[in-house]
Amino acid sequence: MKIYSESKRFDIALTNKDKVKLSCKDNYITIEFASLDYIDPGSNNFRYKLEGFDAEWILNGNRSYVSYTILPGGTYTFRITGSNNDGVWNEEGAELKLILTPPWYKTWYFKVALVLFIASMIYIIFSIRLRIWKNQKKLLKQKVT
Repeated sequence: MKIYSESKRFDIALTNKDKVKLSCKDNYITIEFASLDYIDPGSNNFRYKLEGFDAEWILNGNRSYVSYTILPGGTYTFRITGSNNDGVWNEEGAELKLILTPPWYKTWYFKVALVLFIASMIYIIFSIRLRIWKNQKKLLKQKVT
């Protein structure tokens, strides 16, 4: 299995549960795969599912690659199964975990920092307005006396 993105290329032999970490800049990825039945390669069929993105299995025919564009940050599991030229499907298939880091402005710590910033700005504005109000009250009191 090969994975291509705009900045990286991975060649992976799926013997165990592998995972690939991609950045938010890798917003276009292509995954290539192959079946090991070489009797009639044109009759091999594939179906895949990107768990966390695709709702159902997608029948890919005999095309041996799939592309995704603009995936949101998160953790996904790419599952692939294939059939031989007799139409017998491999029910076990293979899987690959994809971890896409979100852009900095979609991370939880940015959201927390934004809430703290907005809360502190509200507090500062309220404090300034309160100080101005007290000074005006003091000036008015001096003018009255």
